[in-house]
Amino acid sequence: MADTTRQAGFGVGGPTPAAERSFAVDVLRGFALLGILTMNVLTFGLHDAAYMNPLYKGPFAEGWSGRLDLATYWFQALLCDQRFMSIFAMLFGAAIVITTGRAQSPARVHYRRSLFLIALGAVHAYGLWYGDILLPYGLCALWLYFARAWRPGLLLGIAGVVFVVPMFILGVAGGLMWVWYDSSIAEVAALVQSGATLTSQQQETWSGWKLALADWQPTSAQLIESVQTARGPLAGVWARNAELAAMMQFFMLPMWGVWRVTSLMMAGMALWKLGVLQGTARPGVYRWMVVAGYGVGLPLAVLATLDGVQSGFFMPRFYLVGMNLQYVASLLVALGHIGVVMLVVRGLGVRGGDGLLRRGLVLLANVGRMSLSNYLLQTVLMVGVFTGFGLFERLARWQLLALVPIVWCVQLALSAWWLGKHKQGPMESLLRRFVYAGSPQTDKPNG
Repeated sequence: MADTTRQAGFGVGGPTPAAERSFAVDVLRGFALLGILTMNVLTFGLHDAAYMNPLYKGPFAEGWSGRLDLATYWFQALLCDQRFMSIFAMLFGAAIVITTGRAQSPARVHYRRSLFLIALGAVHAYGLWYGDILLPYGLCALWLYFARAWRPGLLLGIAGVVFVVPMFILGVAGGLMWVWYDSSIAEVAALVQSGATLTSQQQETWSGWKLALADWQPTSAQLIESVQTARGPLAGVWARNAELAAMMQFFMLPMWGVWRVTSLMMAGMALWKLGVLQGTARPGVYRWMVVAGYGVGLPLAVLATLDGVQSGFFMPRFYLVGMNLQYVASLLVALGHIGVVMLVVRGLGVRGGDGLLRRGLVLLANVGRMSLSNYLLQTVLMVGVFTGFGLFERLARWQLLALVPIVWCVQLALSAWWLGKHKQGPMESLLRRFVYAGSPQTDKPNG
């Protein structure tokens, strides 16, 4: 496997000499990069509530009763939601070990790389798309520099502790909201349902509840406003996007994102040190990842989805039960995905040959070599489609997913074409110039 990997000459996380590049890592990175669009497409094409709550009252609310939308939701909930983001975060953590391990000035290289990604992520989040991951990854990398030399066991132990923090936060939030609903809201909700006239105090209580649900179940007026904004002048589109980006950075990031990203990046460091992410661990390790990841993760995801469907995606319950089950399931299924990819790549190395499978993996590796450029390209393409052509809130969930393979084909073709003419992607080249500007020659990769 080692010889096949070296001969393939595909890079690990940017400007790496050809002799050090891992074909398996680039395939995995390309797989994760393409996979994240299966979920991100929802945030481009529908109101932000659609990502978490498939029953939000959008133009295609009736689609929930349709088999295609139902099948699409189940597919995303079981195999996609947070899975590819988890792989991406682990690979990002591994990249910290890689880039600092070969540099004579590791701190300088690491912090310049992190600051570049933070700045680029801020422009991406506030200028194009609020769902950016570069900014949180760059921020978490700032304090993870000191963990790069820790033993794999220590990294995994601390990662496990950090990983469960959002479960506690979400559980407390959901529990408190549920108590509030039972003690104050349920009675008012019944009155609203019956059409009774509310007192001023009841109206105030009901308004507070609707405000709490604004990003989970927007009112018709809120939805119409967001649609008009998304299809209106660019100034309004940017203002709305900046508002959502601020909510992500100042609310979701401290409550959920920082903990999850930090833990996954630490896990990625450990898995790299153990040889798992580069495909050099024993085959039995990957088989166990598939069996345990899917064998435990998929049933948890089924339970989470069933609980949401049966409760009508009641937000307090989903925070307390469904989201926490899905949170754990996402990591386990991500490990299963990694196991499958590595077994396929290792099998190719054993069999050799130049068949269709090999050509497909090479195309995936090309996408992985240009992961930063391709990540931003996805945003440009999606913003162009949904904002430029006014398709926001015009497609159902299943139709959005049907667009994803088209984007994949574009990115696979463009990556192969670009790397046929250049050593690395345009954004990777820009990152390299910034990180290694003025660095000692010994710090600079040769490839």
